[in-house]
Amino acid sequence: MAKKIVALYALLLATAPAWSQAAGGGAANSSQMLMPPPISAVGFPVETSGEERSNYLNGGITFNGGYVNNLYPGTGTTTINEALYLVQPNISADHTTDRSHETFTYAPAFTFYNPDSTLNSVNQMGNARFQYRFSPHVTFAAGDGVTKTSNALSEPLLSGPVSGELPQVTPGLIVPFAPQLFNSAYAQLGWQFSLNDMLGFDGDATLLHFSNTPEASGLYNSNSRGGAAFYTHRLNERQYLGATYEYSEIIANPTISNGIAEADLNADTLLGFYTVYPKSNLSLSFGGGSQRYRLTQSPIAAAEAWAPSALGSIGWQGVHTSFALTYSRIVTEGSGVIGAYDTNAATLSWHWQLSRSWRASLGGNYSDLATVDRSFAGSLPGGHTLSGAVTVGRQLGENFSFSVQYQRIHEDYAGISAISNAPNSSLESGSITYHFSRPLGR
Repeated sequence: MAKKIVALYALLLATAPAWSQAAGGGAANSSQMLMPPPISAVGFPVETSGEERSNYLNGGITFNGGYVNNLYPGTGTTTINEALYLVQPNISADHTTDRSHETFTYAPAFTFYNPDSTLNSVNQMGNARFQYRFSPHVTFAAGDGVTKTSNALSEPLLSGPVSGELPQVTPGLIVPFAPQLFNSAYAQLGWQFSLNDMLGFDGDATLLHFSNTPEASGLYNSNSRGGAAFYTHRLNERQYLGATYEYSEIIANPTISNGIAEADLNADTLLGFYTVYPKSNLSLSFGGGSQRYRLTQSPIAAAEAWAPSALGSIGWQGVHTSFALTYSRIVTEGSGVIGAYDTNAATLSWHWQLSRSWRASLGGNYSDLATVDRSFAGSLPGGHTLSGAVTVGRQLGENFSFSVQYQRIHEDYAGISAISNAPNSSLESGSITYHFSRPLGR
């Protein structure tokens, strides 16, 4: 699969004429086409347009204190409450030229608990994104992100970009207190080969690994890979019609639980979509199609079937507000569970710049999973997740800011003791941050 994708990239670069595409949001000008959300690997912007800045080096350190309710350490069925203290340095860079845009972020986190200091941990988070315009109408985008954590609540829920694409692995399931490593990478090439037509290819891969600890009881390691091809036609300056074909393979590898063989889900998805830009900073998208999947697990006979797939999204980026809402329906596997699940999921991200000094954000996720075949070992009947976070912050002078936050997770998954023993968890916290910003190349 990877060799085929690289070959297609090389073919496109060798034959691409001087047409171009824009990879941002908003209505296009008379020649440039946009990358509609259903096929954009970049995702909706998090910042408001008034907050966006490029060619800056940013850094700082955050001191956070909070209280975790219903923390399950993995020993027995009794939950505990703990005070949590977080020290998190961070550094990031955003560099833009006429042809390229690169961003980089690294933020380790030192987490301390009281009274149970044995839960103390060091977490890591880093990501890099790159966009490059090879010619006026050929654009390449790639990114990679790594997270190593033992407390999902130590980072704001839904702090990153929300994607308008169909999810590749089971969305929404959160394992709050299991030590885990997650890595996700993607690459995408778009070619506008005529005034109103664009095609492209992308590939992605993910890895999820849980430490062999009681906190990960009932969970499974997994990895996935896939590739897609898409075509979109611009009906007019503000309307796009297109289709995408995606192949994906997800392998759940139950190295934590003995006696259960790995499960392999292969899926082919064909989806048509329509996107309209009522305003230059507002997009509405919806689409639907069919999916053929095949689930295999030795020595059980393979299960094959067809299922519907669907997506919808709204994205807005104003001077003082950014908003994204997405919905998807698809059969997936992975993210800690084994088996194939018919999944409905919705994600919300809302960010306000209330004034020059005050900011607020709201994030939420709901997902519902229903198994398509209980005969596979380790498969769950399903379950649902409801999570959210509210943050209010204020700038204190040039280099300091303060924020308060409330996060809550409610989950119902029978068979995952790391979740069923503590179905509700929350964190109330306050933080103060010192930050600096320096221009690059000036």
